Amino acid sequence: MARLQHLRDVLGRGARALTYISIAAGLGALLLVLDHWVVLAAIGGVVAAHLLLPMAAVPLAAAAPLLALLGFDWAWVAIGFGRPDPATGLVWAGAVIFVACYFTAGYGGVPTRPVRVAFAVVVVLLTVVVPPLAYDKLTTRTPPPDAGPAVSQLDLVVVGGTPVAVRPPTHPHGWQISTWTGTATADGGVAWDHGAPKLRDGADHVLLLAPDGLPATFAGAGDLPDAPAAPAEAARWQRIARRALPGDVPAFAVVQSRDPTRLAPLRRVFDDATPVQTLDGDRTVGDVALRLEVAAPGADEDLALAYQHRPALFFDRGERFRTPLNVDAMLASGAVDLCDDRQPLVARCTTVHDAQDLHNGATHLAFDTEEVAAATTQTAIYVHVADDLQTPGLKDLDYWWYLPDNPANSASGAMCGAGLVIPEVTCFDHQSDWEGVTVIARPGSAAPVAVHYAAHAHVVRYPWPMLEAAWRRPRFAAQRQGIDITRRPLVFVARGTHAAYPDRCRSASCDEPGAFNENRHGGERAWPGNDDAVCASLCLDVLPTHDHGRAPAQWNAFEGFWGTPRCVAVAFCSASNAPRSPGQQGRYQHPWCWTGRAPRFGALSLKAPPKCVEPDERAQRPPGPTT
Repeated sequence: MARLQHLRDVLGRGARALTYISIAAGLGALLLVLDHWVVLAAIGGVVAAHLLLPMAAVPLAAAAPLLALLGFDWAWVAIGFGRPDPATGLVWAGAVIFVACYFTAGYGGVPTRPVRVAFAVVVVLLTVVVPPLAYDKLTTRTPPPDAGPAVSQLDLVVVGGTPVAVRPPTHPHGWQISTWTGTATADGGVAWDHGAPKLRDGADHVLLLAPDGLPATFAGAGDLPDAPAAPAEAARWQRIARRALPGDVPAFAVVQSRDPTRLAPLRRVFDDATPVQTLDGDRTVGDVALRLEVAAPGADEDLALAYQHRPALFFDRGERFRTPLNVDAMLASGAVDLCDDRQPLVARCTTVHDAQDLHNGATHLAFDTEEVAAATTQTAIYVHVADDLQTPGLKDLDYWWYLPDNPANSASGAMCGAGLVIPEVTCFDHQSDWEGVTVIARPGSAAPVAVHYAAHAHVVRYPWPMLEAAWRRPRFAAQRQGIDITRRPLVFVARGTHAAYPDRCRSASCDEPGAFNENRHGGERAWPGNDDAVCASLCLDVLPTHDHGRAPAQWNAFEGFWGTPRCVAVAFCSASNAPRSPGQQGRYQHPWCWTGRAPRFGALSLKAPPKCVEPDERAQRPPGPTT
């Protein structure tokens, strides 16, 4: 019995020693992820509470096991073991918390063994089981979207003064297009070629009117002479349009004339009138109709402005994923599946080949990160251009780029370890990552007004003169080479998290606004698309929209997660949720808003933002500041 008791004592002392070593390691891990002053303030608060409030001893004793668990997870990752699945991690976390609590409970005034066991069980429940469940219940969950295709459908109706032949778009980009054609009759009606249109519910509708007829393609259209207007042309074609389709369908006239006196009456009665000569190029009638309905007015000018101010991206030397992927090429690779969330035990998945295969209604994308990263060499960033509602007259050039993974690796991976994962609170690792910046520009001005850098929950506004002055310093000489910093912002992308910053940081842990430290963002690896010669028009594309640019479309309208959730019983996870499409995110919906303004370059404290203007407030909003 004495030997058995001695063995128990030895094992107990060893377990106690390992517990305190784990607690020390946990404190070290906190210093990696949190601002040092935050950690020191927390430790001071614990000590002060214990000294001043003896009754606080028991709840404070429960904090020690959590630090021990953090230290255990840190050691597990440091040794090189893989991350456990959620169920296994839950068991391990419960065991570590129980042991740590049992041997530190004496600090809380719980000396006897039976009470210690009961106390440890309660602490396990309160620290490992209750927080994820409570977070899951308190977090507002978006109900599953209605089932249906994420890609938009387009019903195209073309009526010509002479018979017209409509070829489909050369690049439909996932649009499902149904076409009806007809010829205007002398009495103001329409003779349909294959029956009257049957417009689909949920589809976009567009009516294309061609008084002079239309060529099959528009190659050489710029050399066509102007054709004269027929008498009372606008009134006649307005009657034809009303007989062809309901009055709320967008209608566009395409005429063989640049003459303003012919275009003006048509523009008064239709959504627009376009000279056929301006459509010169390798495009079909389907291409023209798709662009008229899908793109915002002035889309060509907006894209030219966005190209002029597109960001120059610089990745950290340790970044694994430093090529923003072309999403259409990624979907076409066959490496991505669409899975049904309502099949938790046996996944029901189908391979995605393009945006037409994406459906909303409790679905998510599933893929192997490394396979997707290697599936295509095509690279691109995307832009969504919107009128600035905070300051009328400005344009918001909202840039987005996609990377297949987000290995934030907080506290060297310990924050996503067993028993510690609360999505987007403690753990930030997830599949897929949509990141970006917003450039605030004034059309006609060479220099932008400001840039919004998106970093986690923060969107930080920097006035352009502040940025340009900082980037002229010698320390940015390598990054500004070949970049016109009077027009284009520099973006330093943090390793793993891919948060965007205007300044580089080459320390292992970087101080940024907020309580959490950021990963290194040294900017040693430039994105090839930064180069004008490499980029041309291939590396910048518009985010898919419809309804004249007012609503997201195609994969930008997909409402599911861009990755597989790694959870058991919904609330217990080993990673955070993957992001949704840009069109479902706040920065896309309110690109003029920000969460803080930097008073100087490199500032850690931010000035509070003004109230974020909603679209329906635009009419009564007075002009705002421009910096």
